Amino acid sequence: MDITDIVSVYKIPEYQKIKQGMIDSLNEVGATRLREESSPDVYMTNYYEYNNWPYDDRVHNVIKGFLDDYAKDGWCSIFEGHMWHQVYEKGDYHDWHVHVGNNMAAVVNVQCEDNQGTLFKIGEYVYQYPSVEGTIIYFPAGILHRTPVHEADKPRIIMSINWDNKWDDSK
Repeated sequence: MDITDIVSVYKIPEYQKIKQGMIDSLNEVGATRLREESSPDVYMTNYYEYNNWPYDDRVHNVIKGFLDDYAKDGWCSIFEGHMWHQVYEKGDYHDWHVHVGNNMAAVVNVQCEDNQGTLFKIGEYVYQYPSVEGTIIYFPAGILHRTPVHEADKPRIIMSINWDNKWDDSK
């Protein structure tokens, strides 16, 4: 099996033109510092605030474009999920986990230098999918995945999205 059989990628159109606006939107929403220096994990997130759509149009338009593109093949994307962002400083990581409550998950690569990507574990096999700034990788939410230790000096910024999809027979 190849990881591209399970994980797909969407390239955000003209990303370099909108990148700073997305980062500004995330900064305006803010995030909570989670860890102490002696206990590495994810540095900052707004995951626990449970506001499904806290971002403005600078982010909304990107996510809507992605979901519309996904829906063009007959899938009906229903955003009844959760969206949040995380900031990884050097040494941070996110351990193995799955996303529960929805059937799809995605990682929006807002800012990344290290290209380490996301690791996926399926059975006894571990696959690595590289991080490419300005892309959204998406996959079934029940797949075990993690973010390796961030090694770059510049923070890695990602957004995570959980949502439900169903097939639209009318298309």
